[in-house]
Amino acid sequence: MEKVDVADKVSIADVAQLAQVSVATVSRVLSGKRNKHDLVESRVLQASKELNYSRNPFASALRSQNSLTVGLVIPTMENPFFASLAENIEHQVSREGYNLFICSSNNDPQIEKSKIETLISQHVMGIAIVPCDKTRSRSSLLKAASEIPVVQIDQRMDAVNLSWVGVDDDYAMQLIVDRLVEQGHESVAFFGSELTDSSADDRFGMFQKHVAKAGVRTKEEWTMLGTHSLEWGSRAAKRLLDAGDLPQAVVCTSDLIALGAMNAFHNAGLSIPDQIAVSGFDDTPFAELATPKLTTIRQPTLEMAMEAWHILSGAAKASAVPVRMSLAPSLVRRESL
Repeated sequence: MEKVDVADKVSIADVAQLAQVSVATVSRVLSGKRNKHDLVESRVLQASKELNYSRNPFASALRSQNSLTVGLVIPTMENPFFASLAENIEHQVSREGYNLFICSSNNDPQIEKSKIETLISQHVMGIAIVPCDKTRSRSSLLKAASEIPVVQIDQRMDAVNLSWVGVDDDYAMQLIVDRLVEQGHESVAFFGSELTDSSADDRFGMFQKHVAKAGVRTKEEWTMLGTHSLEWGSRAAKRLLDAGDLPQAVVCTSDLIALGAMNAFHNAGLSIPDQIAVSGFDDTPFAELATPKLTTIRQPTLEMAMEAWHILSGAAKASAVPVRMSLAPSLVRRESL
């Protein structure tokens, strides 16, 4: 083990450095919460002995609340994409001996503010958040970031100097439009959510950019903006059907919207993709189970979780600076487009 200088007051970080493990691992070994009896435990105990480190019960209690707990705030528990994101983040933090508190804002900035305040009151070491509104989430995020490390994930606010990890929506829409052209589609509708969050805004803007560039026809009345839900996808499709002027394809900004739309088209007697093609976004498990199977954009949720945790866990360092990380998606080619 690498030697460290023993000062008058030895910290748990010194023990972690000497044992070449994380602070969380040291805490779990010394508190008896780590059930494994292996080389790691031996190194921690040996380092503690060499440094004559003794645990402060009060400080340990604070650490159990603060250093070993991470908060996650997502817009909704109902969207499978956010469930997958939360699962991957939980996997990352638990590997380091941390616990994850998951909260839902229900797409309401006031509820989001309350959840953030609750997490801070519980002494979390940091918060990963999918801000539900690109402007109205600003004050609560800035306040939280003044007290603890915060990283935005998936959705973001550009006007604040906070770290963010998400998908490259520009490239995602390029992949979808390229697929439209490849399949010979010359007209397309857009089903998305209201432009209150960055992802919705980015995807609509990039959709317009790439269809214009490719020469694929679209219309203002073919643009339907609501919520990321099966119900909205169905309603949007019915509106399109009632208008009687159908495009050859529909681009949806979530799998939930796409699946709702497909169901409405099926009920109207339309064949997918022969009479109207449909694409999704997220590649949730339901995409593979749909009939026909849904062509969609796969978001790299594991990589997003890994990078978000990497940023968050290093944000307490004095040298840490906000970073913006845009990860590449991929197109999953199936039967619907």
